[in-house]
Amino acid sequence: MNRFLLIGAVAGLSVAGTSAVAWAAGDGGAAGAHHQPAGRAHPAVVAQPVDNTVESKFTPIVPCRAADTRYGGGPLAANTTRNFRVVGTTSFASQGGSSTGCGVPANATAVATTITTLATHNGYLKAWSYGTSAPATSYMNFGTSFAASSGGVIPLAHSSFASIRSSVSNTGVILDITGYYVEPLRAKINFDGTLDPTAANRVTATQHLATGQYEIDFDRKVSGCDYAVTPFYVGYTVGAQPRSGNADGVFVYAESGTSFADVPFYLTVTC
Repeated sequence: MNRFLLIGAVAGLSVAGTSAVAWAAGDGGAAGAHHQPAGRAHPAVVAQPVDNTVESKFTPIVPCRAADTRYGGGPLAANTTRNFRVVGTTSFASQGGSSTGCGVPANATAVATTITTLATHNGYLKAWSYGTSAPATSYMNFGTSFAASSGGVIPLAHSSFASIRSSVSNTGVILDITGYYVEPLRAKINFDGTLDPTAANRVTATQHLATGQYEIDFDRKVSGCDYAVTPFYVGYTVGAQPRSGNADGVFVYAESGTSFADVPFYLTVTC
């Protein structure tokens, strides 16, 4: 999310108590108003989401055909389950879908879908994440008078596949993806630069570079994203900027008065 271009200088917003910064500094980050010291990375204890109650962000996409059993695999037989790939940019042609996939990222927590049935008898479908238990409720009911369509969200429990089961009768299935959900990039960092794993998503490593200076690395490029950082205690000024030489990293500094000072803080990255 690019808000402005940095040329030979660092720009941003830094105020006591909180900071919100927008960048377009390029892959390598920006050398900032605050010198960024070198440091040694400490891998995050948890490198995947650990708080599944955090809200996911919805990203709509141009409707994309993930599967069409008329052109791949044939109709679902009654009371059988078939697994359809819904994540990635590899070809979905073998299941009758797009030859370039639908662009859903591997860290998606769910996909928004529309399913159309092509049936000759009445029945119903269930849809869920591959590798988990089927839900007690149906995704949709279908009949013979017309091609029935229904929209819904299918969760992805760290899987690239959605499972669809036809009950009572055979039916053809057309599966379109209209968007996906991803959890935000966020971290709570302790005084010493260690990660609080109860309040972190998609963090791969952290560093305490020097007094009041930290690096937080994520599982994707964040140099062109927006940062919001808030100290755990009042009376501190905090700021954030892209980490020099690391497009996946964020440099955070904290000050008390005119001196750097260690303080726990929250960081959220929006891309």
